[in-house]
Amino acid sequence: MAADDSGALAALETARTVFRSRIEASQGRVIDMAGDSVLAVFETATGAVAAALAAQRELAAAFASLGKNKRLLFRIGIHLGDVIEKADGTVYGDGVNIAARLQSFAEPGGVTLSEAVYATVRDRVAAQFDDAGEHSVKNIARPVKMYRAQRLDEIRAEAKGSGLEIALSLQDRPSIAVLPFTNMSGDPLQDYFCDGVTEDIITGLSLWRWFPVIARSSTFVYKDKSVDARRIAQDLRARYIVEGSVRRSSDRIRVSVQLIDAETGHHVWANTYDRELADVFAVQDDITRTVLGNLEPHLIRAEAGRRRRKRPTDLTAADHLYQGLWHFARTEMAAARTHLERSIALDPEHASQSWALLAAVHLLGAFLGRADDPAKAITAASKAAERSVTLDDQDSFGHALLGWSLTWMREFDRATSELDLGVELNPNSAIAHFMAANGLEFAGRPRDAVAHSRIALRLSPRDPLLTFYLSNLGLAHFVLHELDEAADLQKKALDINPANLRALHRLAAAQAKLGRIDEARATLQRSSKLMPGANVSFIQATYPFRNAEDMAFFLDGLRAAGLPA
Repeated sequence: MAADDSGALAALETARTVFRSRIEASQGRVIDMAGDSVLAVFETATGAVAAALAAQRELAAAFASLGKNKRLLFRIGIHLGDVIEKADGTVYGDGVNIAARLQSFAEPGGVTLSEAVYATVRDRVAAQFDDAGEHSVKNIARPVKMYRAQRLDEIRAEAKGSGLEIALSLQDRPSIAVLPFTNMSGDPLQDYFCDGVTEDIITGLSLWRWFPVIARSSTFVYKDKSVDARRIAQDLRARYIVEGSVRRSSDRIRVSVQLIDAETGHHVWANTYDRELADVFAVQDDITRTVLGNLEPHLIRAEAGRRRRKRPTDLTAADHLYQGLWHFARTEMAAARTHLERSIALDPEHASQSWALLAAVHLLGAFLGRADDPAKAITAASKAAERSVTLDDQDSFGHALLGWSLTWMREFDRATSELDLGVELNPNSAIAHFMAANGLEFAGRPRDAVAHSRIALRLSPRDPLLTFYLSNLGLAHFVLHELDEAADLQKKALDINPANLRALHRLAAAQAKLGRIDEARATLQRSSKLMPGANVSFIQATYPFRNAEDMAFFLDGLRAAGLPA
């Protein structure tokens, strides 16, 4: 107004015209237009949101030709609630006050809704709704839950041909909704246990970066309601649903859990856990860890299978990430690397997981004899892991991979610090415990390695990488000179994957140290068919023992089995 009063007044009149027309078109009524404010009431919440989004779009178009300092940007807040209407048509009450507070939290040119409005319109308006959290507002006793709304056609228009187009592709990542577990005991006092398990699973899943998790505030509105899981998934925009039940009988408790593909309604995985209820909190923690450990590999397997059915020309950055993960779990390193590099190229700003997984591909390629230059592959792994944590310093997977790769760079102090951080950021990640175990047994801490390996196996007993988990535990026992245990574990690893080169070398060394030389030579002969050129130099390059005596003990067994220099 100070710079151009007539221009400002003309713009304000334009805005008032837009608001009035859009409000009336959606069965609304203008109550007041004092100064630069607008107050309106509507017959329906859907009408209010539709009018708000349409008004913001029309205003943006009307002022597009003006300089930024001449445009009028309005914040809009919408609430659903009772009001008091006087004879002259003016309205008062908490409903008006909350709407006013909501508009103050909106972005310039944006629309903010209360939770009551969001619950009513989320399936009826072509818009994207983003959770804006709870906020304490002036003169309102309880915090107000808020959502920001944006038209889908506006989002697509903004995204086309811009960096935002790539960012939107991340919405293709599958969300998980954990529904409140059902109390089947008939005892209302058991509700706290059901809610505690549900909340702990939500918290645990939120530590992952593979799958966004729907907030507790959104899923708990379905507590004690009989609603079809597919309808809930549609409401919450979730691809997978976790639901469960708790039944207590005397001093025992049974928890049943199932993972559902919401698009098909098919069960991806289900299990039942029975526990003695000596310490309710210990049981709650145990159930949570076990469920989380089992969920991760089944979710990854289900999602990777879904992505593989897409046409190659339709693949997004997220599609390439999950396909890379699928090939990695099958130790198909060349295919995994191709997908991961494509994922990074499509979305470099959100590629922390792709970089971390690419580091793992380089490392396993070196370990399994599939890299032309193992030392070069290990260096590439370290650089990829560094890129991962630079992009996301709270990702457990990235820090664990960085620690794992630094182990092979023989930077043991920093490696163990990163491995510890990987576990700390997500203590329910089996693969983080696996990498910590592998790094620690090379760093001279085999007892700690055994502990981490056993946690990984307990968390994910059917993991796609189970052959490596078992072989890793066997190596820790070998370093501890517990040779019978070491040999048995390598055999179990080979029962799962007979082509596990690491397990063959470790079994041969253990058999030789046990004096079973003929068996050791036969085992090493099996390994030579997978990697004919394996020799002492290869072992030294890919087994970074910090303690010289550990390396000498391992090489002594392999030499006795016939490993060439």
